[in-house]
Amino acid sequence: MSKKRILSIALIALILAGFFTNPPSEKIRTDVEERVRAILRKELNLKHQDAFELGMQLYGNKLLHELSEQYIVVENYYAFSIIKVRWQSEENTVGIGAFNRTLLSKKIDKKAAEIFHVIKQL
Repeated sequence: MSKKRILSIALIALILAGFFTNPPSEKIRTDVEERVRAILRKELNLKHQDAFELGMQLYGNKLLHELSEQYIVVENYYAFSIIKVRWQSEENTVGIGAFNRTLLSKKIDKKAAEIFHVIKQL
């Protein structure tokens, strides 16, 4: 077999593997929510984690889910997904989803801190 043929077969196998293991948008949203919850916990810097968990159970989880639905955009392609944050009429790419994994960059920490700062001022 020639090198081109082997490379073509490997590329087709990689694309098929990406197609069959592309995570659904619900999984991506829950992964982003978990990351934002961890950022919020770090941002608030609470001494009593029990109070944080109680507050999240009372109204925080629902609010976090609504914010995720409103501001997180998942562009789902066949072999991978692109995760974006839409805030103040601009979109920033914050991660990708591929091979049953959600890979989030450090940009989501900066965007979440910016959003939390605006919410604190309100």
